[in-house]
Amino acid sequence: MDEKDDKKRYRDMDIIEKQKTILKDLKLRAKVEKENKLKRQILIRDLPMVYGLFSVGISSGMPILNVMCKIARYCPESCKEDINNVIKEIDAGRSLQNSLINLENNPQFRIFAHVISESCDCGTDVLPTLDSLHKDSMNKIRREAESAIKKLPISMLFPLVICILPAFMLLSVIPTLANGIFNIGI
Repeated sequence: MDEKDDKKRYRDMDIIEKQKTILKDLKLRAKVEKENKLKRQILIRDLPMVYGLFSVGISSGMPILNVMCKIARYCPESCKEDINNVIKEIDAGRSLQNSLINLENNPQFRIFAHVISESCDCGTDVLPTLDSLHKDSMNKIRREAESAIKKLPISMLFPLVICILPAFMLLSVIPTLANGIFNIGI
């Protein structure tokens, strides 16, 4: 009887340990997903600057390859790694189109890389497309900000109802009612 209880206890402990491990893994995954989401949001916020820097370089008459090297110095930190990877591949001897393939794997840079690649292949002017990308990304940021602003009153409602309104009742309404009741003589 004692052996069966011990085996059951050990089995239960193993199950509990496995559940703890699974829970830790889930927490770690959630943390990683949250960090990735934050990185994506920062990257989306910084993309208009990259489009603007690239437009300035192209409009000044610099070749696309030189513009890519120059904007790597001044672009935001969230974009720097991706752009530096493209430059490293170019320095290693790959063509601009082939080095942009890795940039196309990032969903936020996919359109940007495709536009530059098509411009190199066909010789089309990339400036109007970059301007429209810049405007679209700025509009996206503005829409997301407006959406967050619209959600703010709902999130502020909870502290108002729970904290401020009861305090207002205790400090102003109840003393006035009490004073009025005692003055009437009830």
